Amino acid sequence: MKIAVDLMGGDKAPEVIIEGCSIFLNGGTDSNLHLVGSKIAVEKAKSLSVLKDCSFDICEDFISMKESMHSFSKNRDETSINRAMKLHKSGVVDAVFSAGNSGAIIYTAMDILGKLDSSLSPALLTLVPKTDLKYLVLLDIGGSGNRLVEKDYLLYLAKSGSDFYKYFFDSDSPKVGLLNIGEERYKGTHEHTLAFNELESSSLNFSGNIEGDKIFDTDIDVLVTDGFTGNIILKLMESFYDIMTKKFDDIGVSKLIRNSNYYPKDLKYENIGGALLLGVDGNVTIGHGKSTPRAIASGLGFAERYYKKTSVEKN
Repeated sequence: MKIAVDLMGGDKAPEVIIEGCSIFLNGGTDSNLHLVGSKIAVEKAKSLSVLKDCSFDICEDFISMKESMHSFSKNRDETSINRAMKLHKSGVVDAVFSAGNSGAIIYTAMDILGKLDSSLSPALLTLVPKTDLKYLVLLDIGGSGNRLVEKDYLLYLAKSGSDFYKYFFDSDSPKVGLLNIGEERYKGTHEHTLAFNELESSSLNFSGNIEGDKIFDTDIDVLVTDGFTGNIILKLMESFYDIMTKKFDDIGVSKLIRNSNYYPKDLKYENIGGALLLGVDGNVTIGHGKSTPRAIASGLGFAERYYKKTSVEKN
């Protein structure tokens, strides 16, 4: 497969993105990269032997991390992320990866690739580690923004998450949970209770409501929530590694903990490195703006594995 990479997206682009691409290709992948960025960024990438066989597109305009939707939705049709999406739309590449402005990426994906369902907002899906060392599919983590979530959207997330888990982990009947303030069926907003009732009678393997204290210590495989809450959960989880390792260092037990089955390194966001954008007619993976080179490489690997898994399923 070939992945278009936005060299200009991220807090420390293009250097971190270029290094991440190098790590990815040095990892033995059979995928190819199409790198999109400014002339300076492209020249930096070409200077590395591991990237010399990549395809390149020079595009001087790019969307910064701090720009608002108003600035990038008007007369900005030749930005690096725009060019990457056009390459995907035309079939030159099979997927797009960017660690840039998530709002801009989502807007551009909808504009160029189109939505699969005009009535539903896109969603972002990622994987988070549990205490049993298995991964939990968490969605939405920000695709729907600050919008109030209705029953139909929660149902859409549940089915999408279940389908993803089946493809990605070769599982027949993943367990789906609905994040809520209590286990009882009547807890939560009116939309949550409606969603609970429909999920219970659906063909999905619905396990009921899941409270916040069970997110990382549960037997469910897919956790459904709104994008606002999901994004907070993700950012909180990302802080665990730094907090725990600092505390372990302070009390002098780092070596002991490293020998345990569940060490904080399993919580590092670098291990996955990206979130899949659901609801658009294409394959788009969004990396964290603060990504390290290792996180970029992991994000590209995540995009690659998802594409290959779904391609096999479709065939």
